[in-house]
Amino acid sequence: MSSAEDRAAQNFGLEGLPEHDERYNVAEEYFDVVNQLWDSWEADAVVMDRKTHTFADFNKVHTIDFDGKYFKSRGPLNTVPSPQHRPTFLQAGASPKGRQFAAGAADAIIAVGTGVEGMKEYRDDVRARAAASGRNPDDIKLFFVVSPTIAATEAEARAAHERFGSSDRFVEKALVAISSNTEIDFKQFDLDEPLPADLTTNGERGSLEHFMRGDGTPGPKTLRQLAIAAASFGMEFIGTPEQVADEMEDAINKIGGDGFLLWRRGLTRSYIESVCDGLVPELQRRGLTRTEYTKSTLRETLREF
Repeated sequence: MSSAEDRAAQNFGLEGLPEHDERYNVAEEYFDVVNQLWDSWEADAVVMDRKTHTFADFNKVHTIDFDGKYFKSRGPLNTVPSPQHRPTFLQAGASPKGRQFAAGAADAIIAVGTGVEGMKEYRDDVRARAAASGRNPDDIKLFFVVSPTIAATEAEARAAHERFGSSDRFVEKALVAISSNTEIDFKQFDLDEPLPADLTTNGERGSLEHFMRGDGTPGPKTLRQLAIAAASFGMEFIGTPEQVADEMEDAINKIGGDGFLLWRRGLTRSYIESVCDGLVPELQRRGLTRTEYTKSTLRETLREF
């Protein structure tokens, strides 16, 4: 992420965040310089030869002499590269600039979409951008954030969803989160009045746009309605493990892939149990999620399924 809060920038000597698109310019240059540093060690540079007392062949470790607008580094990297050579990159960003950066850099993207159509549009757009930049789109995995509600019966699940999403505590947490992500103090607005339609942010633009869409239906929404809609992250999966698995399978087939990231505000032990003991076994039974890991690195594991 390119950061969303002025307080983050203030930890690094800045008065506030740079302008939104400028942050991605910084991120792109940073991605360039760190990749050059990881590449400063050739694959066979480390020899570990006890007989010659040689740890690494210095002829295969190079300076990079990087001199950019924002960063300058002589190199080489002062540590041995990892088994996968460079870390696995995960990115979260929904703005056009964020999508373009993800298409060129990310191994996986964490995204939020409104409904199947919104998620499919996001995935198709990122994959098209990746192909245009010379990458294999299949090397990028997209995980859409969802918050399923699971119970023994559909009625119990719907009651739990309503109870959780409409509680004052949840509304407060939702507003704290969106305020933090956008640098907009949502406490200044009446909970039961429509929000101004012209809100803008230098923080997470994608988060604000998604929040303002609410449940995706047309017409103005009150702040309370938008906060409640945030409980489902734009996609309601509610019911028994079998019903939720049906809905998730249908959605991912329409979206085209790749998976979902389950997230919950106010995470509880009982919720974790409903996922691990209810939903996951049903998904495994259908072959929709794995039962074991066969790869040795995170990047390989992400791309395998």
